[in-house]
Amino acid sequence: MLEMEYTGRVISTNPRVLDHGTYQGYEYYILSLDTHPCAYIVLPEGHYLHGKDIFELEDVNIKCHDYFSHASNQLANGDLISAEENKWVIGWDYAHAGDWFGVLDEKTNTSMGNKKWTTQEIKEELEETINDLKNTKFNLDDWM
Repeated sequence: MLEMEYTGRVISTNPRVLDHGTYQGYEYYILSLDTHPCAYIVLPEGHYLHGKDIFELEDVNIKCHDYFSHASNQLANGDLISAEENKWVIGWDYAHAGDWFGVLDEKTNTSMGNKKWTTQEIKEELEETINDLKNTKFNLDDWM
C-alpha cells in the first residue's frame, strides 16, 4: 500500500495505483490522480449494477464517499479491466467540498478545513461500500 501524495498538477500524467486487492470477493483499486485520490470497485458480468452509468447509479442506495462519479470498463488511468471478462468499474473521487485538493495551497486547504485522506482511510470506506453492495438486495425488474 502506497500513501497518497497530493501535488499541484492539475492533469495527472501518470495516475498511480496506491492499493489493489480483493475484499469480500470484489476486486478494488485506489488511485492517486495527483490532486486527489479515487476509489474503484470492479463488478463482474451479471452483477446488478454492471453496465449502469453514473446517472443510473444516482438512485442506488449504496453509500460511498459523496456519490459515484465513475462507471466504465476502465480505470481513470485508462487501464482496461479485463475487457475479455466483460467487467465493469464503478467508483468515486475524493475531490469534493471538505476534501484536500492538491491544486490549492496548504494554507487554503487548512483554512477550509479540508481533509487529507490516507490510503488506509480510503480502503476502509471502500470496504464499507463493498459491504453495502453485498448486503443490498434489489428487485432486478427495476433495472430492466
